[in-house]
This record gives sequence, structure tokens and C-alpha cells, in this order.
Amino acid sequence: MDASDFARTEAAQRILASARRLFGERNFSSVSTQDIADAAGVSKANVFHHFRSKADLYEAALRDSHKRFQQLLLELASDERELPVLLNDFGERHLKQLLENDSAVSMLLRHVLNKGSESTSAQVESIVFQSFEQLVEVFNRLKEAGRLAAHTDPEVVAMSLIGSHLCFFLLRKVLAQSELATADPAIFNQRLVAQLLKSIAPAGDGSSNQLKLET
Repeated sequence: MDASDFARTEAAQRILASARRLFGERNFSSVSTQDIADAAGVSKANVFHHFRSKADLYEAALRDSHKRFQQLLLELASDERELPVLLNDFGERHLKQLLENDSAVSMLLRHVLNKGSESTSAQVESIVFQSFEQLVEVFNRLKEAGRLAAHTDPEVVAMSLIGSHLCFFLLRKVLAQSELATADPAIFNQRLVAQLLKSIAPAGDGSSNQLKLET
């Protein structure tokens, strides 16, 4: 079965969710197909009925996260609202997506920080590059449309936004124990976007480029 077909059955969804969790906890080589089958409550043969191999299942888990991010990008690219509103909405939804799918994010970060096999490395790097490239392209289009300042560097903006969200994800448990207002993901994202707007918003738009901060 092709990786794109994983959502067709409830069993395939369980297998994918279990694989995502286990790959997030352990390296690719440390997770066996039997481990995944046991966690999903299915037979090993059932895993292979839905996915050709463990590598195919690994890629399906990565692609699943990539598709969700792509949907956010499509909506960002077609959003005609004022810049502060669309950036804050995109950022808030992206950060929420990271926090609600922590197994998938942990899986990605674990692989990036601890190199896996050559084949899985190629898969991860390809997906990360595609996602980043697509976000940069969206910011390029906003710049070309005059919705970002002419001096804006789309690559740096993309890295600043996504990198800050990943940093929040990594520190989320520490932040949750603090009394910082930015321990709240919505407030953190709002303040992050407000800082970005100071450098990327076109001049002369006045209050339309200001983002009201929560306290």
C-alpha cells in the first residue's frame, strides 16, 4: 500500500500512530516492526499489509506531518487579511500543531540530532528541506506583493519563526513550571510575531501593522 493510503483504515491509523510514538522515543534501528505491531494491537503481518517495510512506515509518519504543514502553508499563501493577523494566526496554528503532535516532532528532532541510517537521513532531510523551501516561497510571494518590506529576507524570517517555535517546543516543560507570560504558547507566538513585524512590515501602513499584545 502506498504511504498516502494510510488513512483508509482504522488499523493503519493505529499502526502509524504507534510507529510515530516509538520512533519519537527511540532511534529507527532500535524500533522493530514487531514493536510497532504490539503497540498497535495488530499482527506483524497486518503491519506489512498496510506498509511495505519499516522504512516505508517511517516515511509515512514523516509525510503525515509534512502534509499538515503544507495545509497551513496553502492557507497562509491565500490569506488576504492584514499582515499582523495572518502571521499571528499562522504562527499560533503552527505552534499548536507542534505541541499536539509531539511524537512526530520528537521523531524528526531525534533523527536530526542523532543521525540515522543513510536511507532515513535522506528522507528526513528531503522533507525538512521541502517544508522550509515552501515557507520561504510563501514569504517571497508576500514580499513581491508588497506585503513585506523590500529589505525583508524571506529565509531569515522563515528560520526565525519556525526556529523559535521549535525552541518553545523543546523548552515547553521547563516553561510550564515558570511564571513567565510567554510560557503560554499563544502569548509567546503573539510576542514573537510582534517582534518580527517591527523589521518586516512595510513602512507607512500605520496601525495596520501593529499587533495588540496580550498581557
